Amino acid sequence: MKKWIAAGLVSSLAFGVMQTSIVEASSSSKEVAKLKKEKAALQKQLADEKKKTKKSENAYKTLQGQHTSLSKSYKSLDTKYKNLQIENEGNKKKIKELSTGYRLLASSKSLVTDGAVVTGKYKNTESLLMLGKTPYVPLQLLADLSGLPLIETSTAYEVGTPLSGTSLSSIHNGASSFDWIENNQSILVNGKLNNQNVILSGFFNDEFATFSLNRKYKKLTGQLSLLTEESLTKSSSHLSHAYPDDKMTLVFSDNNGKELGRYDVVYGDDPIDFDVDVTGVTNLRVTAEGNNTVTTLISPVLTK
Repeated sequence: MKKWIAAGLVSSLAFGVMQTSIVEASSSSKEVAKLKKEKAALQKQLADEKKKTKKSENAYKTLQGQHTSLSKSYKSLDTKYKNLQIENEGNKKKIKELSTGYRLLASSKSLVTDGAVVTGKYKNTESLLMLGKTPYVPLQLLADLSGLPLIETSTAYEVGTPLSGTSLSSIHNGASSFDWIENNQSILVNGKLNNQNVILSGFFNDEFATFSLNRKYKKLTGQLSLLTEESLTKSSSHLSHAYPDDKMTLVFSDNNGKELGRYDVVYGDDPIDFDVDVTGVTNLRVTAEGNNTVTTLISPVLTK
């Protein structure tokens, strides 16, 4: 009986220990599972942090590259700015020099016309001004001294008698065998300045030029002369000129060869008036017959 009771106690104790072991094993499994989950969460968090770190590193490198590029651009712009400052200082000096050198200043010299001295003042303006080394006179004074009218329009100041018609110099020049044709050069005609002209210069006999009238005009008038060296002014001194033995005949004709006018021109003679009927003429032909020379059509005007 005692043995049976003792065996029962041993069996009960063993069962209790077994139950305790099972409970503890079950509790440990839960703890392990929990730890695994926590470990997995930590690993995921670590992986996410690594990704963020990698992304931050890439962003940092990008920003660093942009910073380096901007630094180079800044240095380049700073260099350009400094160069512009130097250039600006140089330009300021040039402007100062030019503003000093290109002022109209009263001249200490006198203005003499036809042997008479013009007073220092003309209508409260200095009668002789200097721009650098070039002398200037007021336009009204020039007009008064030359006896020419001065007319102010909305677009121009007109000195002299306005042109009543169309200057031949403004007409399209078609075919030509002349060496050159000059229009509206400053020349002297009987001692007076003329700026309305057509100058024909050739190196061969019977040179010609055509002008497109297109049947628009009825008359061509003006004067003819050979261009002498004495007729040249400072601004036209580069032009070729005729010589004392020169003479020629200027012939006007239409596009069909019909002669409209013939004029003999001799070196040194007074200018010859010409009046040519150009009614119905499409192309006017001007031919210089005879010796090669330089002929001037003075104030050639077409009228309708």
